[in-house]
Amino acid sequence: MMCNDVRDLLALDPKSEDGVVHAHLSECEICASYRRQHQTLDVVLRAEMRWEAPAALTASVISATRPSC
Repeated sequence: MMCNDVRDLLALDPKSEDGVVHAHLSECEICASYRRQHQTLDVVLRAEMRWEAPAALTASVISATRPSC
């Protein structure tokens, strides 16, 4: 597998468990470094995308969707 192919796969899934990718990473330090960087970025982005709505907003949305009798 070529470096560009491996990097394309890793950009989509930094935690890829594909055997061919792992074989390439064991032989290519540049791609292994690329994977480590993307794994770190993936962790940071996932943490940033996780947020909790304020309680007042949640209550407002719930009350707005309840049918009034």
